[in-house]
Amino acid sequence: MSRWVLIIVLLTLANVCFAIEESIDATGIDRVTIEVMRGDVTLKGTDLSRVSVTGKIDSAADDVIFEKRGTTIVFIVEMPQNSQFGGAAASRLQFEIPSNIAVSFKSVQASVKLDNFTNGAQVETVSGDISGDAIVSSSKFASVSGDIILKAGKGDLLISNVSGEIKVDSDAQALKITTVSGDVDLNLPKVSDFSLTCVSADVKAKFGVTEAPNIKMTSVNGEIDLDISDDVDALVTLKTGPGGDIINQLTQQKPSSSFVSEQSLTMRLKKGQGVINLSTVSGDLILR
Repeated sequence: MSRWVLIIVLLTLANVCFAIEESIDATGIDRVTIEVMRGDVTLKGTDLSRVSVTGKIDSAADDVIFEKRGTTIVFIVEMPQNSQFGGAAASRLQFEIPSNIAVSFKSVQASVKLDNFTNGAQVETVSGDISGDAIVSSSKFASVSGDIILKAGKGDLLISNVSGEIKVDSDAQALKITTVSGDVDLNLPKVSDFSLTCVSADVKAKFGVTEAPNIKMTSVNGEIDLDISDDVDALVTLKTGPGGDIINQLTQQKPSSSFVSEQSLTMRLKKGQGVINLSTVSGDLILR
């Protein structure tokens, strides 16, 4: 079993990052797990049969673990229990990983960029941003206050955050999003199974699928702006509470209003084989 342990002595060099340039053969490996508390990290999928890392290690780190554990390669920047790092410099790391290996990344403050992985990814951060390009297969991305920006991917996606922006331009077939107050911008030409739950986020979404989609979007007081194909086959239902309006720009049908100013609109497009449900309490619903 190969292992590199870098013991960092923080004396007069407290603000100095230490360099790393190591690699491990990835034959027989099916997953890579990376934990970096803070900094900037890039994960790039390649056609090589090794996992390599280059860059600078956090100057506050106690040590670094880079080793095989069964069919998993593990990389961990171990930090002291005291989270007050003062002027210590954060990690700046670049990984090259076989693109057909599943990737798992965890962080508190690190931002991470992923590119070209065909076996999915799982990414969790607290305040770091997440960006992904060409991520294929089922993947999960979660952040508390960081932005999540994904493009050119396929497969099923699960995305969650609290206050960061979510932006997805992808060929994903299925997508589930949960957010509180972060705005959401979506371009999903091939998604057929979609759900979104939010509190105060504004949502702008464009869908290209026409064959019986399953789309459900709920909000408390954020605006939902949905752009769908006029050739879509679905039963469409829109409902707002007393503080919201329904703006239908897709057809000539008008919403009905209750005595407490709630609005609703139901319409069948083509045979109505799919389902499109939009609901909000006080935000507007716009259908294009």
